[in-house]
Amino acid sequence: MAPLPPDETRPTPGQTLTAWDAQTSGNEAHFVGEVFPDGTSWSQAHRLNCLTLVRRGFLVPEQDDGLAPYQRRLTLAELLGQRFKSTR
Repeated sequence: MAPLPPDETRPTPGQTLTAWDAQTSGNEAHFVGEVFPDGTSWSQAHRLNCLTLVRRGFLVPEQDDGLAPYQRRLTLAELLGQRFKSTR
């Protein structure tokens, strides 16, 4: 795993969601690793931001799990093993 970029240059969750929407089409679900595929520190930061976006309800699982967004406590490995779509 690549080291994360410094805090002052790390992408925000909002920037990650914008990147997600720009790289995906509409309501189709995608694996996080498809959207942020390489092992760079930037991809790692975006992947970690995806955890925040899932908890905030901006990315939702392809299959409804019946949980409220704040109840989803995924590990990074669990996040990478599921497909998500944007709610925007």
